[in-house]
Amino acid sequence: MAVASREEDPRKTFMELEKKKALEQLAEIAAKLRENGLLDLLAIIADRYDEILLRRLDDKRIGNTLNLVNAVLDGIGSAATPGAENLARNLTACIIDSADPQKLLEAKPIRGVISLLEALNDPHVSKGLGVLIEYARRLGQCMEEKLKTR
Repeated sequence: MAVASREEDPRKTFMELEKKKALEQLAEIAAKLRENGLLDLLAIIADRYDEILLRRLDDKRIGNTLNLVNAVLDGIGSAATPGAENLARNLTACIIDSADPQKLLEAKPIRGVISLLEALNDPHVSKGLGVLIEYARRLGQCMEEKLKTR
């Protein structure tokens, strides 16, 4: 009597190994979370997720912020300028990078026309003001066009 050979599908074996690796990884992560005391916190959040989410969504500030973000994303998505998303990303990064509180506190005050003219000698100040003025010009033009179409 011949014994039937049992060949395993290599894809099935590979998938089982991948599942085993994933479970081992999860076990390592869970152990680290337990060591740091975060596993209990995550368990509480998981148990009370609906309550926490609803409480946060009821906060008027969150709703207003989500509406604002949605409006900004709609504006970026409908912008006629090619690369508007990249421009918005770079502009946001520059604004955040420029907002170093320590450096802003060290800024020299402008006390009159002479100190303003001295500041304009700085090429970065000159370029920044040029960008802001051009932006203001285009913003006003765009707003005028948008309000006409309403």
